[in-house]
Amino acid sequence: MVIPLAALSVNKIKKRSRAGSLLPLLDMTRLGRARLVFDFLAVPVPQSLRRPHSSLRSFPFTYSSSIATWTRWSLGRTFSMTAHLQKDDLFDYTSGRWIVNDALRHAERRRVFNVDGLRRLAAASVDRSPGDIIDLKKLAEGGFNRIFLITMRDKFQMVARIPYLTTIPKKLAVASEVATMAFLRSSGLPIPEVYGYSASTDNAAETEYIFMQFVQGTSLDDIWFDLGERDIISISHQVAELESKMMSIPFPAGGSLYYSKDLETMAGSPGIPLEDERFCVGPDTSVPLWYGRRAQLDVGRGPYESAEATLVQGANKELAYLKQFGRPLLPFQRARREGYQYKKQPPSDYIENLERYLLIASSLIPRNPALNHFCIRHPDLRPSNIIVSRSPDSSLHVISLIDWQHTSILPLFLLAGIPQQLQNNHDLGSQSMTRPSPPENLDDLDEIQQSKEMELYHRRLVHYHYVKTTRGRAKLSR
Repeated sequence: MVIPLAALSVNKIKKRSRAGSLLPLLDMTRLGRARLVFDFLAVPVPQSLRRPHSSLRSFPFTYSSSIATWTRWSLGRTFSMTAHLQKDDLFDYTSGRWIVNDALRHAERRRVFNVDGLRRLAAASVDRSPGDIIDLKKLAEGGFNRIFLITMRDKFQMVARIPYLTTIPKKLAVASEVATMAFLRSSGLPIPEVYGYSASTDNAAETEYIFMQFVQGTSLDDIWFDLGERDIISISHQVAELESKMMSIPFPAGGSLYYSKDLETMAGSPGIPLEDERFCVGPDTSVPLWYGRRAQLDVGRGPYESAEATLVQGANKELAYLKQFGRPLLPFQRARREGYQYKKQPPSDYIENLERYLLIASSLIPRNPALNHFCIRHPDLRPSNIIVSRSPDSSLHVISLIDWQHTSILPLFLLAGIPQQLQNNHDLGSQSMTRPSPPENLDDLDEIQQSKEMELYHRRLVHYHYVKTTRGRAKLSR
């Protein structure tokens, strides 16, 4: 979606923050892939499940949903432990307001915790004392978590991340993200180090939390629309290399990654172990499998021992949901409502479709076995989750990939695709993979039209070079 802003210059295209959304049939928000999740029921997506900025970095704008207002994030605002701390500022969402259901949306994001307890735990995680902490301030808040920056007397900094009460599946999501980060970091990928965590509220902070490394760098989102073609090519090559490296790691099953000891404590089962037996594959933490009252269902969500099981268990989950909670609803896609004469569809229609789907599920699996092996990919690869730095020769280098919450391990054919924030599929020029050319006659356009043309050119460049680079790597790997 293009949001024209006044006072944009051609040479300084200001970035737009975009909120993702969940679709009922295909989960396209995560890396732009066509991922079967079998959410046929027309369920409104709660704002707590939408993923705006969830970066560990600070940023000048936060856009919390399609109906939220723009709010400038004051980079100078701090919540000092040595000053007059307003604890409600730490507990409440302060980065925006909603036109509809504002009070409810803020209530969903209010998270009270024991501040002193969090300080003690944070200090202990890095072998410090609570007195070493001189500052604790809110750094960012997104659709699932609130981020705090903790500073020590010697200027050492670390991040504390606390999930909202509405984040699902909370215990599994925290435990899985920690294990995913540790495993990928041990595999040589640039992932922040985890210092400590708790997947339960049974601790001094009285909340789930993750303490991790604060990566000194620049969020790619902050400079996204200022990148020239040389930088876009460089970043595309680096991102493709990192993706290729992580997706070449084999897994014995699908689902999400955990420490074996954590999963056994939470689920009573160690899951399917990796070669490094500290880790195992357990239930899939992907949000569409859990949102709404689906979290109440006692159904299988992994680990998936085969590609077919990956396709089948999602449908079985939705069948169980419809039989227990289904009610007549209008089609989720507004364009389809006219075909149903604007009448609500009974759950039985969805159930019938799912049962038909299950009859052909095995036929949907690619015949090429190379497409069926289980692998892992970043769940939300967007500029705000890529941290970069500039070398003395002005080259950009990717130094960290952040935000691994809700990461899934799936067959390659379900993970393949262009990340949502990097694709430009709706554009004919991008579809044909024609090398983009700068817009012509810019001087004849007004400032807003110039900015729109330059943004389109930028989107085409990103799409073109990302696809070209990944295609090249795919040929090399054959």
